[in-house]
Amino acid sequence: MVDNESVYLKIKEFLKEYLPEKGCEAIYFNEKDPIFEAFGIEIDIAKLTQKKIWLKSGGYIVFDYTEALTVIDVNTGRYLGKKDLEDTILRTNLEAVKEIAYQIRLRNIGGIIVVDFIDMEHKESKEMVFQTLVEALKKDRIKTFAYPISEIGLVQITRKRTRHNIVDMLTEVCPNCDGAGYTKSRYTVCYEVLRELLSFCRKEEVKNVNVYLAPEVASFIYEEEKASIENIENTYETKVNIIAKPEFSINKYHVEKAR
Repeated sequence: MVDNESVYLKIKEFLKEYLPEKGCEAIYFNEKDPIFEAFGIEIDIAKLTQKKIWLKSGGYIVFDYTEALTVIDVNTGRYLGKKDLEDTILRTNLEAVKEIAYQIRLRNIGGIIVVDFIDMEHKESKEMVFQTLVEALKKDRIKTFAYPISEIGLVQITRKRTRHNIVDMLTEVCPNCDGAGYTKSRYTVCYEVLRELLSFCRKEEVKNVNVYLAPEVASFIYEEEKASIENIENTYETKVNIIAKPEFSINKYHVEKAR
């Protein structure tokens, strides 16, 4: 199925000439809605790069990728009290199983996968969740195996690697956090800058120092540590210029002699 008429005609001609015996058919999609939206593909593509996937019950699952394995965490997202808690946990885990099996195929996650289900008290509940997972994984054409659920609710899944997973293909490492998934706080960077500035002034006899840093860190220094800057200026008889650079990530800063 294709939504471009010229491409459709080329595909149709190709199938007719090279694969007449296969019975393949090209379909021209000529509707108002974009083809990806009409078939819900746009939603699936958006989900591919999301760390958190919400479930209809109000729970959610979280994907974390490491060099060694992929970790999938299941959460209720809400607390319904002790009376309904076990039932809520079971329903959330069962709903999560279907979405996890689907996302593993969709994202083409290979290697070792560890699923952290919400803790269940009853053995019957654990067995039901595990058997539902086994059945859901049978839909996968790639060799996949699940090990029985542990006492603390962990399930280990192994899936043969075939190629790069879809997340790797659609994304690139964040230049701000270098793939860590988090950055230093303004507080942390502020005091790194102050230590760097102090070290610089001790080693260099300068009358004017420029400090380049992210706007949010510059604001934090002015609001919280103006006295520290003044103390360095008075101690080393120098002028400190705090210069905000919008293009700097929060982790980046530079101290140099003013020209």
